[in-house]
Amino acid sequence: MNDDTPPWAARLRREREDRLLSLRGLATLLREVAGAEAQLAEPQSLCRMIRFWEAGANQPSALYRKLLCRAFDLSEADLFGRHQVGPPVPWEIAPHGRTAMTDHVAPELVDYFATQLEGHYKADMYLGPHHLIPTVIAQYQLIRDLSGQAPDVLRRELLRVGTAYAALVGWLYQDAGELRQSAGWRAETLDAAHRAHDPQLVAYALVNKAMLRTDTQDGPGVVDLATAVMADKRQLCAKVQVS
Repeated sequence: MNDDTPPWAARLRREREDRLLSLRGLATLLREVAGAEAQLAEPQSLCRMIRFWEAGANQPSALYRKLLCRAFDLSEADLFGRHQVGPPVPWEIAPHGRTAMTDHVAPELVDYFATQLEGHYKADMYLGPHHLIPTVIAQYQLIRDLSGQAPDVLRRELLRVGTAYAALVGWLYQDAGELRQSAGWRAETLDAAHRAHDPQLVAYALVNKAMLRTDTQDGPGVVDLATAVMADKRQLCAKVQVS
């Protein structure tokens, strides 16, 4: 546990672990105690939210504070202390896709951007790269701005999603035959993957760079990058190995 973790966040984790509950177990319990009273996030999103709460990355809303207390059979004062955490500050988008004032970056945005990304992949089949590039770039810039304002745990999650957005922009430029722009975005993808501290994404970014070099007819470059990726292939997921 990080020494900077707020006391209420450490208490949340301790209460969950004392009850031998996994993240998914607590998510299920929260949905059970909520009943028909409220419509909660889906289990996968809820697990992510719990992980962020326990790391002190963001504060549970009033609804989730109430449900957590009900699940643990504790009062808010017992669980969160006398100076209870406040409700999250909503985030806003300023003109030109930049974020306006925000002391809080909602973790639900990770799933939001991931869902949007799936839509972009589908749109590519119908719109083609030139129509889609400006939209994906604008969203990548927003993700990058938000990650700069988010605490460590949430920042890593946003950077993982941002890596996928940068990779898509690189592919769209490559598909459009604009290889110089694609190379720049392939480099951006690799940078974001390193910042996310995700070895799978770093390997994936290198694969993307190798794919670009096939279009530039740089055979040795393709081999060098592919060899670098496969140097520790036992730790790579099947998708990266096949790519």
